[in-house]
Amino acid sequence: RIMDPQTGKERKTVRTEHTKCRFTSFCWDGPHQEIFLSDDLGSVKIWSCLKEKIVHSFSLGPAIVALELYDNEIMVMFSNTVKVLQLTRGAKFQQYAGHEGAVIALHAMTLREKPRDAADPILHSEEPFIFSASLDNTMRMWDGLTMACKQVMPESTSEISCLHVDEVVGVVYCGCDDGSLRIWNPNTAAFTRHVGHALCAGHTNTLSAVAVAHQRKVSSVLTTSFDGYIGVWELVRAKLGPHSEESVRAHLQSKFRAHDKEIYCCVFVPAHDRLVTGAAGGQVRVWDVQTQELVHNLEGHTDDVTCMALDQNLVITGSDDSTIRIWDTGRCLHVGVLTEHTEAVRDLKMVPEHGFLISCGCDNFIYIWDYTKREILQRHTHDLEDLRCIVYNRVKSEIFSGTE
Repeated sequence: RIMDPQTGKERKTVRTEHTKCRFTSFCWDGPHQEIFLSDDLGSVKIWSCLKEKIVHSFSLGPAIVALELYDNEIMVMFSNTVKVLQLTRGAKFQQYAGHEGAVIALHAMTLREKPRDAADPILHSEEPFIFSASLDNTMRMWDGLTMACKQVMPESTSEISCLHVDEVVGVVYCGCDDGSLRIWNPNTAAFTRHVGHALCAGHTNTLSAVAVAHQRKVSSVLTTSFDGYIGVWELVRAKLGPHSEESVRAHLQSKFRAHDKEIYCCVFVPAHDRLVTGAAGGQVRVWDVQTQELVHNLEGHTDDVTCMALDQNLVITGSDDSTIRIWDTGRCLHVGVLTEHTEAVRDLKMVPEHGFLISCGCDNFIYIWDYTKREILQRHTHDLEDLRCIVYNRVKSEIFSGTE
């Protein structure tokens, strides 16, 4: 509660987002008239007395015991660790250098509670990570809190074409221009086999997208390619010896023709065991993964469909026709369209905890949508370089963009 010092009356009450969560500590920033609040869920919120609202929030994981503010740093204390974070005010964006070519893909990994009966993930860490892939033919793993580069994974055989992070298994999948799929261990920045490399040949053209289906006790990797095919791979985990690094391999089970044109993107819908693919010419198709049969053609886009996002049973697609369309994959219905972008849509990401959609396009705008109401909540633009991709870091409530 915030009280008026003259009258002693309450001026404002700030509440936690969850009724069963309590605030654990606070500290006062006099010069900026802000209150820093921490809670049982490991979140830090900054309340502005001038704006009378929360102006920033981020999550650090475990319950926070206490906060201390020192100039431009805040010390966050947990039961057995202490973290010191630097505060930056008034900056529209920060730039992190490392790649020497265009950044073509970004993914976030925040290790969650593993599914029942699932093995431990390959990547063992309580910290969040951001993964990036670039035309300099490297993938990088960044600390999600400090953005320090932790690993560099170079690809020397073929040009990198796509990236996917498997939070359940804790590995990184990399698609290449030669149609191959490579599986990387981010702990060691190496292929998951102890010698050679885990090369899964199968496609005859650029591998464009990867999705992972963890259904019951069976895990599959689903790949799409410019050759118009969908590949279904069995995911196998094994140790080659008692002291060796665990190996993750993918064995091609089947491959079937899905489009007569290049496939650019795909997303797996666990609720219906379906794969949705987007291709050249505005094609969007829904496939039954078990029977490999076409469920439905989704018509609406007039140009190439290049990106997708998933929100439960709703699939959101972005296209070179500059529109974003929303589809109910259970009923195979078109349920809405977003038309704010003036040029091709390049990437889409969901913020599942808030139900927001983030989009970026060739018009160099990033929009944050309440897409169910067709409303734009925030808009950001970047005029220095063309935007290629985006990712949301849920731990710090930040958006990262990859540029040309």
